[in-house]
Amino acid sequence: MLSTAFRQLFSLPTLRGMRIVRPLSAAVMSIAVLSACANRAVKPAPDPAPAESQLPAYVFDRPFNSDTLYALLVAEIAGERQRFDVMLSNYVQQAEATDDPLVTARAARLARYLNAHDTALKMARHWLTLEPENPEPHFIAAAELVQDNQLLDAVAHAEFLLEHGETSGLDAIAARAQQAHDPDKSADLLQEYQRMLTENPQQPVLLIGASLLYQDLGELELALSHAQAAAALEPDDFQAAAQETRVLQQLGRHEQAREKLSQLVARHPANAHLRLQYARVLLKTDLTAAQKQFEKLLAESPEDSDLTMTVALIELERQQLDAAKSRFQMLLSSDRHRSSAHYYLGRIAAAQNDRTGAIDHFSKVGPGNDYLPALSQLAELMTAAGEQQAALELVRQKRSKTPPSNSDQVEGLFLLEAHVLSNQNQLTEALTPLQKGLEQFPDSTKLLYTRAMLFARLDDLPRAEADFKRVLSLKPDNAAALNALGYTLADRTDRLEEAYQYIREAYRLAPDDPAVIDSLGWIEYLRGNYEAALKNLRNAMELMPDHEIAAHLGEVLWVTGSKREAQQIWQRGLHLQPDSPIILDTIKRLRARP
Repeated sequence: MLSTAFRQLFSLPTLRGMRIVRPLSAAVMSIAVLSACANRAVKPAPDPAPAESQLPAYVFDRPFNSDTLYALLVAEIAGERQRFDVMLSNYVQQAEATDDPLVTARAARLARYLNAHDTALKMARHWLTLEPENPEPHFIAAAELVQDNQLLDAVAHAEFLLEHGETSGLDAIAARAQQAHDPDKSADLLQEYQRMLTENPQQPVLLIGASLLYQDLGELELALSHAQAAAALEPDDFQAAAQETRVLQQLGRHEQAREKLSQLVARHPANAHLRLQYARVLLKTDLTAAQKQFEKLLAESPEDSDLTMTVALIELERQQLDAAKSRFQMLLSSDRHRSSAHYYLGRIAAAQNDRTGAIDHFSKVGPGNDYLPALSQLAELMTAAGEQQAALELVRQKRSKTPPSNSDQVEGLFLLEAHVLSNQNQLTEALTPLQKGLEQFPDSTKLLYTRAMLFARLDDLPRAEADFKRVLSLKPDNAAALNALGYTLADRTDRLEEAYQYIREAYRLAPDDPAVIDSLGWIEYLRGNYEAALKNLRNAMELMPDHEIAAHLGEVLWVTGSKREAQQIWQRGLHLQPDSPIILDTIKRLRARP
Protein backbone atom coordinates (compact mmCIF):
# COMPACT_ATOMS: atom_id res chain seq x y z
CA MET A 1 0.00 0.00 0.00
CA LEU A 2 1.15 3.56 -0.70
CA SER A 3 -0.89 5.94 1.42
CA THR A 4 0.22 4.49 4.74
CA ALA A 5 3.84 4.53 3.69
CA PHE A 6 3.46 8.16 2.65
CA ARG A 7 2.05 9.08 6.06
CA GLN A 8 4.72 7.09 7.85
CA LEU A 9 7.48 8.91 6.02
CA PHE A 10 6.64 12.18 7.70
CA SER A 11 5.86 10.65 11.10
CA LEU A 12 3.47 13.58 11.54
CA PRO A 13 0.24 12.30 13.09
CA THR A 14 -3.12 13.75 12.24
CA LEU A 15 -5.37 15.38 14.79
CA ARG A 16 -8.44 13.46 13.75
CA GLY A 17 -9.50 10.85 16.27
CA MET A 18 -6.62 11.72 18.60
CA ARG A 19 -5.02 8.34 18.08
CA ILE A 20 -1.69 9.06 19.72
CA VAL A 21 0.75 7.08 17.59
CA ARG A 22 3.74 9.31 17.11
CA PRO A 23 4.56 6.39 17.61
CA LEU A 24 4.00 6.87 21.34
CA SER A 25 5.29 3.41 22.15
CA ALA A 26 8.68 4.45 20.77
CA ALA A 27 8.50 7.72 22.68
CA VAL A 28 7.64 5.89 25.91
CA MET A 29 10.45 3.41 25.34
CA SER A 30 13.01 6.14 24.73
CA ILE A 31 12.02 7.93 27.93
CA ALA A 32 12.12 4.61 29.77
CA VAL A 33 15.71 4.15 28.60
CA LEU A 34 16.51 7.63 29.88
CA SER A 35 14.97 6.67 33.20
CA ALA A 36 17.24 3.65 33.32
CA CYS A 37 20.26 5.89 32.93
CA ALA A 38 19.02 8.50 35.37
CA ASN A 39 18.32 5.93 38.08
CA ARG A 40 21.50 3.95 37.73
CA ALA A 41 23.48 4.05 40.97
CA VAL A 42 26.96 5.48 40.58
CA LYS A 43 29.65 4.38 43.00
CA PRO A 44 31.47 7.50 44.22
CA ALA A 45 35.15 7.65 43.44
CA PRO A 46 37.51 7.93 46.44
CA ASP A 47 38.98 11.32 47.23
CA PRO A 48 42.64 11.12 46.22
CA ALA A 49 43.64 14.08 48.40
CA PRO A 50 44.89 13.41 51.94
CA ALA A 51 43.00 14.84 54.88
CA GLU A 52 46.07 16.53 56.34
CA SER A 53 49.01 18.48 54.98
CA GLN A 54 51.48 15.66 55.09
CA LEU A 55 53.02 13.08 52.83
CA PRO A 56 51.62 9.54 52.77
CA ALA A 57 53.29 7.38 55.41
CA TYR A 58 54.90 5.11 52.85
CA VAL A 59 57.08 7.96 51.60
CA PHE A 60 59.21 7.75 54.72
CA ASP A 61 59.90 4.07 54.14
CA ARG A 62 61.50 4.75 50.74
CA PRO A 63 65.04 5.89 50.02
CA PHE A 64 63.83 8.93 48.08
CA ASN A 65 66.19 11.79 47.41
CA SER A 66 65.36 15.35 48.42
CA ASP A 67 64.08 16.30 44.94
CA THR A 68 61.57 13.45 44.96
CA LEU A 69 60.45 14.21 48.51
CA TYR A 70 59.94 17.85 47.60
CA ALA A 71 58.01 16.98 44.41
CA LEU A 72 55.71 14.62 46.32
CA LEU A 73 55.16 17.18 49.10
CA VAL A 74 54.19 19.80 46.48
CA ALA A 75 51.84 17.25 44.89
CA GLU A 76 50.02 16.58 48.18
CA ILE A 77 49.70 20.27 49.01
CA ALA A 78 48.37 20.89 45.48
CA GLY A 79 45.81 18.15 46.07
CA GLU A 80 44.62 19.78 49.26
CA ARG A 81 44.13 22.98 47.31
CA GLN A 82 42.17 21.19 44.56
CA ARG A 83 45.00 21.64 42.04
CA PHE A 84 44.80 18.05 40.92
CA ASP A 85 46.51 18.83 37.61
CA VAL A 86 49.70 19.75 39.47
CA MET A 87 49.28 16.79 41.81
CA LEU A 88 48.92 14.36 38.90
CA SER A 89 51.81 15.83 36.94
CA ASN A 90 54.19 15.50 39.88
CA TYR A 91 53.15 11.95 40.70
CA VAL A 92 53.48 10.80 37.09
CA GLN A 93 56.93 12.40 36.88
CA GLN A 94 58.09 10.74 40.10
CA ALA A 95 56.55 7.37 39.21
CA GLU A 96 58.70 7.29 36.08
CA ALA A 97 61.77 8.64 37.89
CA THR A 98 61.65 6.29 40.89
CA ASP A 99 59.93 3.14 39.55
CA ASP A 100 58.34 2.95 42.96
CA PRO A 101 55.15 0.84 42.92
CA LEU A 102 53.34 2.87 45.61
CA VAL A 103 54.04 6.20 43.91
CA THR A 104 52.98 4.66 40.59
CA ALA A 105 49.82 3.24 42.17
CA ARG A 106 48.89 6.68 43.53
CA ALA A 107 49.52 8.21 40.11
CA ALA A 108 47.32 5.60 38.39
CA ARG A 109 44.48 5.95 40.91
CA LEU A 110 44.60 9.74 40.72
CA ALA A 111 44.56 9.72 36.91
CA ARG A 112 41.56 7.40 36.93
CA TYR A 113 39.76 9.60 39.47
CA LEU A 114 40.35 12.62 37.23
CA ASN A 115 39.25 10.77 34.07
CA ALA A 116 42.69 11.36 32.58
CA HIS A 117 42.32 8.19 30.53
CA ASP A 118 45.58 8.18 28.60
CA THR A 119 47.58 8.86 31.76
CA ALA A 120 45.67 6.25 33.75
CA LEU A 121 46.45 3.60 31.11
CA LYS A 122 50.08 4.71 30.94
CA MET A 123 50.48 4.50 34.73
CA ALA A 124 48.63 1.16 34.94
CA ARG A 125 51.01 -0.31 32.39
CA HIS A 126 54.01 1.12 34.27
CA TRP A 127 52.63 -0.33 37.49
CA LEU A 128 52.34 -3.74 35.84
CA THR A 129 56.05 -3.71 34.97
CA LEU A 130 56.71 -3.27 38.69
CA GLU A 131 54.00 -5.58 40.10
CA PRO A 132 52.74 -7.86 37.30
CA GLU A 133 50.75 -10.07 39.71
CA ASN A 134 48.84 -7.21 41.34
CA PRO A 135 45.16 -7.33 40.21
CA GLU A 136 44.51 -3.59 40.59
CA PRO A 137 46.66 -2.35 37.66
CA HIS A 138 45.12 -5.08 35.51
CA PHE A 139 41.69 -3.76 36.45
CA ILE A 140 42.63 -0.16 35.63
CA ALA A 141 44.28 -1.18 32.35
CA ALA A 142 41.24 -3.24 31.31
CA ALA A 143 38.85 -0.41 32.15
CA GLU A 144 40.87 2.20 30.26
CA LEU A 145 41.34 -0.06 27.23
CA VAL A 146 37.57 -0.61 27.09
CA GLN A 147 37.10 3.15 27.32
CA ASP A 148 39.42 3.52 24.32
CA ASN A 149 37.75 0.66 22.38
CA GLN A 150 40.95 -1.41 22.46
CA LEU A 151 38.82 -4.41 23.34
CA LEU A 152 41.06 -7.28 22.30
CA ASP A 153 43.90 -5.80 24.36
CA ALA A 154 41.54 -5.50 27.32
CA VAL A 155 40.73 -9.22 27.20
CA ALA A 156 44.19 -10.24 28.45
CA HIS A 157 43.81 -8.13 31.58
CA ALA A 158 40.24 -9.28 32.17
CA GLU A 159 41.34 -12.90 31.78
CA PHE A 160 44.08 -12.37 34.38
CA LEU A 161 41.45 -11.02 36.77
CA LEU A 162 39.21 -14.02 36.03
CA GLU A 163 42.06 -16.39 36.89
CA HIS A 164 42.42 -14.56 40.21
CA GLY A 165 38.74 -14.76 41.09
CA GLU A 166 37.69 -11.32 39.83
CA THR A 167 35.17 -11.39 36.98
CA SER A 168 34.73 -7.63 36.56
CA GLY A 169 35.45 -6.45 33.01
CA LEU A 170 34.57 -9.38 30.78
CA ASP A 171 30.91 -8.38 30.49
CA ALA A 172 31.89 -4.74 29.97
CA ILE A 173 34.17 -5.66 27.06
CA ALA A 174 31.40 -7.57 25.28
CA ALA A 175 28.86 -4.83 26.02
CA ARG A 176 31.17 -2.19 24.54
CA ALA A 177 31.67 -4.33 21.42
CA GLN A 178 27.91 -4.65 21.02
CA GLN A 179 27.55 -0.89 21.40
CA ALA A 180 30.20 -0.26 18.73
CA HIS A 181 28.52 -2.83 16.42
CA ASP A 182 31.68 -3.82 14.54
CA PRO A 183 30.99 -7.40 13.32
CA ASP A 184 34.65 -8.16 12.66
CA LYS A 185 35.71 -7.05 16.12
CA SER A 186 32.81 -8.92 17.72
CA ALA A 187 33.77 -12.09 15.83
CA ASP A 188 37.39 -11.82 16.99
CA LEU A 189 36.29 -11.22 20.56
CA LEU A 190 33.87 -14.14 20.41
CA GLN A 191 36.77 -16.48 19.60
CA GLU A 192 38.49 -15.31 22.79
CA TYR A 193 35.35 -15.84 24.86
CA GLN A 194 34.82 -19.29 23.37
CA ARG A 195 38.42 -20.16 24.24
CA MET A 196 37.96 -18.99 27.83
CA LEU A 197 34.66 -20.87 28.08
CA THR A 198 36.36 -24.15 27.24
CA GLU A 199 38.47 -23.60 30.36
CA ASN A 200 35.70 -22.03 32.48
CA PRO A 201 32.38 -23.43 31.16
CA GLN A 202 30.53 -22.59 34.39
CA GLN A 203 31.54 -18.92 34.50
CA PRO A 204 28.39 -16.74 34.23
CA VAL A 205 30.20 -13.55 33.22
CA LEU A 206 31.79 -15.35 30.26
CA LEU A 207 28.43 -16.76 29.23
CA ILE A 208 26.84 -13.31 29.40
CA GLY A 209 29.72 -11.82 27.39
CA ALA A 210 29.40 -14.53 24.74
CA SER A 211 25.64 -13.97 24.64
CA LEU A 212 26.15 -10.24 23.98
CA LEU A 213 28.58 -10.99 21.16
CA TYR A 214 26.32 -13.60 19.55
CA GLN A 215 23.48 -11.09 19.78
CA ASP A 216 25.59 -8.45 18.04
CA LEU A 217 26.37 -10.94 15.27
CA GLY A 218 22.67 -11.75 14.82
CA GLU A 219 22.94 -15.33 16.12
CA LEU A 220 20.03 -14.92 18.50
CA GLU A 221 19.38 -18.54 19.42
CA LEU A 222 23.00 -18.96 20.53
CA ALA A 223 22.76 -15.63 22.35
CA LEU A 224 19.68 -16.92 24.17
CA SER A 225 21.19 -20.29 25.10
CA HIS A 226 24.28 -18.63 26.61
CA ALA A 227 22.18 -16.10 28.55
CA GLN A 228 19.94 -18.89 29.84
CA ALA A 229 22.99 -20.91 30.89
CA ALA A 230 24.26 -17.91 32.87
CA ALA A 231 20.84 -17.41 34.47
CA ALA A 232 20.67 -21.09 35.42
CA LEU A 233 24.01 -20.80 37.22
CA GLU A 234 22.93 -17.65 39.06
CA PRO A 235 19.09 -17.56 39.09
CA ASP A 236 18.92 -14.29 41.03
CA ASP A 237 21.54 -12.44 38.98
CA PHE A 238 19.99 -9.31 37.46
CA GLN A 239 22.53 -9.04 34.64
CA ALA A 240 21.93 -12.58 33.37
CA ALA A 241 18.17 -12.14 33.57
CA ALA A 242 18.32 -8.78 31.82
CA GLN A 243 20.34 -10.22 28.93
CA GLU A 244 18.02 -13.21 28.62
CA THR A 245 14.97 -10.94 28.45
CA ARG A 246 16.61 -8.63 25.90
CA VAL A 247 17.28 -11.55 23.58
CA LEU A 248 13.79 -12.97 24.14
CA GLN A 249 12.33 -9.61 23.17
CA GLN A 250 14.48 -9.44 20.05
CA LEU A 251 13.23 -12.90 19.11
CA GLY A 252 9.67 -11.66 19.58
CA ARG A 253 9.06 -13.88 22.61
CA HIS A 254 7.68 -11.05 24.71
CA GLU A 255 5.54 -13.23 26.96
CA GLN A 256 8.55 -15.32 28.00
CA ALA A 257 10.55 -12.17 28.72
CA ARG A 258 7.70 -10.79 30.79
CA GLU A 259 7.32 -13.99 32.82
CA LYS A 260 11.05 -14.17 33.53
CA LEU A 261 11.19 -10.64 34.88
CA SER A 262 7.91 -10.97 36.75
CA GLN A 263 9.41 -13.79 38.81
CA LEU A 264 12.56 -11.82 39.55
CA VAL A 265 10.63 -8.68 40.57
CA ALA A 266 8.51 -10.79 42.92
CA ARG A 267 11.70 -12.09 44.58
CA HIS A 268 13.39 -8.67 44.68
CA PRO A 269 10.62 -6.05 45.02
CA ALA A 270 13.03 -3.35 46.25
CA ASN A 271 15.30 -3.60 43.19
CA ALA A 272 14.42 -0.48 41.17
CA HIS A 273 16.63 -1.47 38.23
CA LEU A 274 14.87 -4.82 37.96
CA ARG A 275 11.45 -3.20 38.14
CA LEU A 276 12.42 -0.71 35.45
CA GLN A 277 13.53 -3.52 33.14
CA TYR A 278 10.25 -5.32 33.84
CA ALA A 279 8.23 -2.18 33.12
CA ARG A 280 10.04 -1.67 29.81
CA VAL A 281 9.28 -5.26 28.77
CA LEU A 282 5.62 -4.75 29.66
CA LEU A 283 5.48 -1.78 27.29
CA LYS A 284 5.60 -4.34 24.46
CA THR A 285 2.81 -6.54 25.73
CA ASP A 286 0.65 -4.96 28.44
CA LEU A 287 0.45 -1.17 28.66
CA THR A 288 -1.82 -1.26 31.72
CA ALA A 289 0.60 -3.45 33.67
CA ALA A 290 3.53 -1.32 32.48
CA GLN A 291 1.79 1.79 33.80
CA LYS A 292 1.42 0.22 37.26
CA GLN A 293 5.13 -0.60 37.38
CA PHE A 294 6.19 2.86 36.26
CA GLU A 295 3.84 4.43 38.81
CA LYS A 296 5.52 2.39 41.56
CA LEU A 297 8.90 3.63 40.39
CA LEU A 298 7.62 7.20 40.28
CA ALA A 299 6.24 6.89 43.81
CA GLU A 300 9.78 6.07 44.96
CA SER A 301 11.31 8.93 42.93
CA PRO A 302 8.60 11.60 42.57
CA GLU A 303 11.07 14.24 41.34
CA ASP A 304 12.28 12.08 38.44
CA SER A 305 11.15 13.96 35.31
CA ASP A 306 11.95 11.03 33.02
CA LEU A 307 9.61 8.74 34.95
CA THR A 308 6.97 11.48 35.02
CA MET A 309 7.20 11.81 31.24
CA THR A 310 6.97 8.04 30.80
CA VAL A 311 3.82 7.75 32.91
CA ALA A 312 2.27 10.76 31.16
CA LEU A 313 2.91 9.21 27.74
CA ILE A 314 1.34 5.93 28.82
CA GLU A 315 -1.69 7.80 30.14
CA LEU A 316 -1.94 9.61 26.84
CA GLU A 317 -1.71 6.36 24.90
CA ARG A 318 -4.48 4.92 27.06
CA GLN A 319 -6.63 8.02 26.45
CA GLN A 320 -6.42 9.10 30.10
CA LEU A 321 -6.24 12.67 28.89
CA ASP A 322 -6.94 14.54 32.13
CA ALA A 323 -4.30 12.61 34.06
CA ALA A 324 -1.78 12.99 31.24
CA LYS A 325 -2.55 16.70 30.97
CA SER A 326 -1.86 17.18 34.68
CA ARG A 327 1.53 15.45 34.47
CA PHE A 328 2.57 17.33 31.33
CA GLN A 329 1.70 20.60 33.05
CA MET A 330 4.00 19.58 35.92
CA LEU A 331 6.78 19.07 33.38
CA LEU A 332 6.49 22.64 32.08
CA SER A 333 8.82 23.61 34.92
CA SER A 334 11.36 20.97 33.87
CA ASP A 335 14.27 22.07 31.70
CA ARG A 336 14.60 18.53 30.42
CA HIS A 337 11.09 17.97 29.08
CA ARG A 338 9.44 21.39 28.82
CA SER A 339 9.35 21.40 25.02
CA SER A 340 7.93 17.88 24.79
CA ALA A 341 5.34 18.73 27.44
CA HIS A 342 4.14 21.68 25.31
CA TYR A 343 3.91 19.38 22.27
CA TYR A 344 1.74 16.80 24.00
CA LEU A 345 -0.38 19.43 25.72
CA GLY A 346 -0.99 20.81 22.23
CA ARG A 347 -2.07 17.37 21.06
CA ILE A 348 -4.49 17.07 23.97
CA ALA A 349 -5.88 20.57 23.38
CA ALA A 350 -6.42 19.78 19.69
CA ALA A 351 -8.21 16.54 20.57
CA GLN A 352 -10.49 18.50 22.91
CA ASN A 353 -11.24 21.06 20.16
CA ASP A 354 -9.34 23.78 22.02
CA ARG A 355 -7.79 25.36 18.92
CA THR A 356 -6.41 28.38 20.79
CA GLY A 357 -4.75 26.22 23.44
CA ALA A 358 -3.33 23.86 20.82
CA ILE A 359 -1.80 26.71 18.83
CA ASP A 360 -0.35 28.25 22.00
CA HIS A 361 1.37 25.00 23.06
CA PHE A 362 2.57 24.01 19.59
CA SER A 363 4.07 27.49 19.15
CA LYS A 364 6.19 26.99 22.28
CA VAL A 365 7.84 23.78 21.12
CA GLY A 366 11.55 24.40 20.63
CA PRO A 367 14.19 22.65 18.50
CA GLY A 368 14.33 18.92 19.01
CA ASN A 369 12.43 15.77 18.14
CA ASP A 370 9.04 17.41 18.61
CA TYR A 371 9.73 20.60 16.65
CA LEU A 372 8.69 19.44 13.17
CA PRO A 373 5.64 17.45 14.37
CA ALA A 374 4.48 20.54 16.29
CA LEU A 375 4.97 22.74 13.26
CA SER A 376 3.05 20.21 11.17
CA GLN A 377 0.18 20.33 13.63
CA LEU A 378 0.17 24.13 13.50
CA ALA A 379 0.03 24.01 9.70
CA GLU A 380 -2.80 21.47 9.80
CA LEU A 381 -4.82 23.59 12.23
CA MET A 382 -4.36 26.62 9.99
CA THR A 383 -5.29 24.67 6.86
CA ALA A 384 -8.42 23.31 8.55
CA ALA A 385 -9.40 26.90 9.33
CA GLY A 386 -9.04 27.88 5.66
CA GLU A 387 -5.65 29.56 6.17
CA GLN A 388 -3.79 27.45 3.59
CA GLN A 389 -1.47 30.18 2.39
CA ALA A 390 -0.64 31.26 5.93
CA ALA A 391 0.27 27.66 6.76
CA LEU A 392 2.66 27.52 3.82
CA GLU A 393 4.20 30.88 4.72
CA LEU A 394 4.74 29.69 8.28
CA VAL A 395 6.72 26.65 7.14
CA ARG A 396 8.72 28.66 4.59
CA GLN A 397 9.51 31.33 7.16
CA LYS A 398 10.75 28.73 9.64
CA ARG A 399 13.01 27.25 6.96
CA SER A 400 14.46 30.63 6.00
CA LYS A 401 15.37 31.25 9.66
CA THR A 402 16.92 27.82 10.23
CA PRO A 403 20.75 27.85 10.11
CA PRO A 404 22.17 25.75 7.24
CA SER A 405 24.28 23.92 9.80
CA ASN A 406 21.07 22.38 11.17
CA SER A 407 20.79 20.17 8.12
CA ASP A 408 18.31 17.66 9.58
CA GLN A 409 15.84 20.42 10.41
CA VAL A 410 16.27 22.13 7.03
CA GLU A 411 15.67 18.82 5.26
CA GLY A 412 12.63 18.18 7.44
CA LEU A 413 11.19 21.60 6.60
CA PHE A 414 11.47 20.91 2.86
CA LEU A 415 9.56 17.68 3.49
CA LEU A 416 7.00 19.46 5.63
CA GLU A 417 6.31 22.07 2.94
CA ALA A 418 5.72 19.30 0.42
CA HIS A 419 3.47 17.56 2.93
CA VAL A 420 1.38 20.70 3.49
CA LEU A 421 1.00 21.24 -0.26
CA SER A 422 0.06 17.63 -0.93
CA ASN A 423 -2.51 17.77 1.88
CA GLN A 424 -4.02 20.73 0.02
CA ASN A 425 -4.06 18.50 -3.11
CA GLN A 426 -1.44 20.68 -4.80
CA LEU A 427 0.61 17.71 -5.94
CA THR A 428 2.50 19.36 -8.78
CA GLU A 429 3.36 22.36 -6.56
CA ALA A 430 4.59 19.96 -3.85
CA LEU A 431 7.38 18.85 -6.19
CA THR A 432 9.02 22.31 -5.99
CA PRO A 433 10.23 22.19 -2.35
CA LEU A 434 11.39 18.63 -2.89
CA GLN A 435 13.44 19.69 -5.90
CA LYS A 436 14.94 22.59 -3.94
CA GLY A 437 15.72 20.24 -1.09
CA LEU A 438 17.43 17.75 -3.39
CA GLU A 439 19.58 20.53 -4.81
CA GLN A 440 20.83 21.05 -1.26
CA PHE A 441 20.75 17.38 -0.17
CA PRO A 442 21.18 15.32 -3.37
CA ASP A 443 21.52 12.02 -1.50
CA SER A 444 18.56 12.50 0.83
CA THR A 445 16.61 9.25 0.72
CA LYS A 446 13.67 10.94 2.48
CA LEU A 447 13.37 13.64 -0.16
CA LEU A 448 13.83 11.16 -2.99
CA TYR A 449 11.29 8.76 -1.53
CA THR A 450 8.73 11.52 -1.05
CA ARG A 451 9.21 12.77 -4.59
CA ALA A 452 8.82 9.21 -5.91
CA MET A 453 5.54 8.89 -4.03
CA LEU A 454 4.30 12.15 -5.52
CA PHE A 455 5.33 11.08 -9.02
CA ALA A 456 3.36 7.87 -8.47
CA ARG A 457 0.28 9.84 -7.43
CA LEU A 458 0.73 12.00 -10.54
CA ASP A 459 0.92 8.84 -12.71
CA ASP A 460 4.49 9.70 -13.77
CA LEU A 461 5.69 6.13 -13.36
CA PRO A 462 9.10 6.43 -15.11
CA ARG A 463 10.23 9.21 -12.77
CA ALA A 464 8.68 7.52 -9.73
CA GLU A 465 10.57 4.32 -10.53
CA ALA A 466 13.82 6.25 -11.10
CA ASP A 467 13.57 7.92 -7.69
CA PHE A 468 12.71 4.67 -5.91
CA LYS A 469 15.70 2.97 -7.51
CA ARG A 470 17.93 5.91 -6.56
CA VAL A 471 16.85 5.43 -2.94
CA LEU A 472 17.68 1.74 -3.18
CA SER A 473 21.08 2.46 -4.69
CA LEU A 474 21.81 4.56 -1.60
CA LYS A 475 20.11 2.23 0.90
CA PRO A 476 19.51 -1.25 -0.54
CA ASP A 477 17.79 -2.39 2.66
CA ASN A 478 15.20 0.40 2.66
CA ALA A 479 12.06 -1.68 3.19
CA ALA A 480 9.69 1.26 2.60
CA ALA A 481 11.20 2.00 -0.84
CA LEU A 482 11.22 -1.69 -1.80
CA ASN A 483 7.58 -1.99 -0.77
CA ALA A 484 6.48 1.21 -2.49
CA LEU A 485 8.27 0.34 -5.73
CA GLY A 486 6.86 -3.18 -5.72
CA TYR A 487 3.33 -1.99 -4.96
CA THR A 488 3.51 0.71 -7.65
CA LEU A 489 4.65 -1.78 -10.29
CA ALA A 490 1.99 -4.28 -9.22
CA ASP A 491 -0.79 -1.71 -9.19
CA ARG A 492 0.11 0.22 -12.35
CA THR A 493 1.93 -2.26 -14.65
CA ASP A 494 1.91 -5.88 -15.73
CA ARG A 495 5.44 -6.46 -14.28
CA LEU A 496 4.06 -8.66 -11.51
CA GLU A 497 7.03 -10.97 -11.01
CA GLU A 498 9.45 -8.05 -10.73
CA ALA A 499 7.07 -6.33 -8.32
CA TYR A 500 6.76 -9.55 -6.31
CA GLN A 501 10.53 -9.73 -5.81
CA TYR A 502 10.66 -6.19 -4.45
CA ILE A 503 7.78 -6.83 -2.06
CA ARG A 504 9.19 -10.17 -0.90
CA GLU A 505 12.48 -8.45 -0.07
CA ALA A 506 10.60 -5.71 1.81
CA TYR A 507 8.77 -8.42 3.74
CA ARG A 508 12.05 -10.13 4.62
CA LEU A 509 13.34 -6.84 6.06
CA ALA A 510 10.10 -5.74 7.75
CA PRO A 511 7.91 -8.81 8.36
CA ASP A 512 5.75 -7.02 10.96
CA ASP A 513 4.98 -3.89 8.90
CA PRO A 514 1.23 -3.87 8.08
CA ALA A 515 1.82 -1.83 4.90
CA VAL A 516 4.28 -4.43 3.62
CA ILE A 517 1.98 -7.30 4.59
CA ASP A 518 -0.87 -5.57 2.74
CA SER A 519 1.30 -5.24 -0.38
CA LEU A 520 2.24 -8.90 -0.16
CA GLY A 521 -1.41 -9.91 0.15
CA TRP A 522 -2.40 -7.67 -2.76
CA ILE A 523 0.24 -9.00 -5.15
CA GLU A 524 -0.58 -12.58 -4.16
CA TYR A 525 -4.15 -11.76 -5.22
CA LEU A 526 -2.99 -10.31 -8.52
CA ARG A 527 -0.92 -13.47 -9.10
CA GLY A 528 -3.99 -15.63 -8.45
CA ASN A 529 -2.88 -16.98 -5.05
CA TYR A 530 -6.12 -16.22 -3.23
CA GLU A 531 -5.45 -18.26 -0.09
CA ALA A 532 -2.12 -16.52 0.56
CA ALA A 533 -3.71 -13.18 -0.31
CA LEU A 534 -6.49 -13.59 2.26
CA LYS A 535 -4.08 -14.75 4.96
CA ASN A 536 -1.82 -11.72 4.53
CA LEU A 537 -4.61 -9.17 4.11
CA ARG A 538 -6.45 -10.41 7.21
CA ASN A 539 -3.18 -10.16 9.15
CA ALA A 540 -2.55 -6.63 7.88
CA MET A 541 -6.07 -5.50 8.78
CA GLU A 542 -5.73 -6.94 12.28
CA LEU A 543 -2.38 -5.22 12.83
CA MET A 544 -3.50 -1.86 11.45
CA PRO A 545 -7.16 -1.28 10.59
CA ASP A 546 -7.01 0.98 7.51
CA HIS A 547 -9.39 1.90 4.69
CA GLU A 548 -6.91 0.91 1.95
CA ILE A 549 -6.30 -2.53 3.48
CA ALA A 550 -10.08 -2.87 3.85
CA ALA A 551 -10.49 -2.13 0.13
CA HIS A 552 -7.99 -4.87 -0.77
CA LEU A 553 -9.32 -7.46 1.69
CA GLY A 554 -12.92 -6.74 0.66
CA GLU A 555 -12.09 -7.23 -3.01
CA VAL A 556 -10.44 -10.61 -2.44
CA LEU A 557 -13.37 -11.73 -0.27
CA TRP A 558 -15.84 -10.59 -2.93
CA VAL A 559 -14.03 -12.34 -5.76
CA THR A 560 -13.72 -15.58 -3.74
CA GLY A 561 -17.44 -15.62 -2.98
CA SER A 562 -17.53 -14.24 0.59
CA LYS A 563 -19.64 -11.27 -0.48
CA ARG A 564 -21.34 -10.59 2.83
CA GLU A 565 -18.03 -10.47 4.69
CA ALA A 566 -16.60 -8.27 1.93
CA GLN A 567 -19.40 -5.76 2.46
CA GLN A 568 -18.77 -5.82 6.23
CA ILE A 569 -15.07 -5.13 5.69
CA TRP A 570 -15.79 -2.25 3.32
CA GLN A 571 -18.23 -0.75 5.81
CA ARG A 572 -15.56 -1.01 8.46
CA GLY A 573 -13.13 0.78 6.16
CA LEU A 574 -15.65 3.52 5.42
CA HIS A 575 -16.16 3.97 9.13
CA LEU A 576 -12.40 4.52 9.46
CA GLN A 577 -12.39 6.99 6.56
CA PRO A 578 -15.76 8.10 5.20
CA ASP A 579 -15.85 8.61 1.44
CA SER A 580 -12.64 6.60 1.01
CA PRO A 581 -11.95 6.86 -2.74
CA ILE A 582 -10.20 3.48 -2.93
CA ILE A 583 -13.12 1.64 -1.28
CA LEU A 584 -15.77 3.46 -3.33
CA ASP A 585 -13.82 2.86 -6.57
CA THR A 586 -13.44 -0.83 -5.68
CA ILE A 587 -17.18 -1.20 -5.02
CA LYS A 588 -18.00 0.57 -8.30
CA ARG A 589 -15.51 -1.48 -10.31
CA LEU A 590 -16.83 -4.77 -8.90
CA ARG A 591 -20.44 -3.55 -9.20
CA ALA A 592 -20.91 -4.53 -5.57
CA ARG A 593 -23.71 -3.10 -3.47
CA PRO A 594 -22.23 -1.32 -0.39
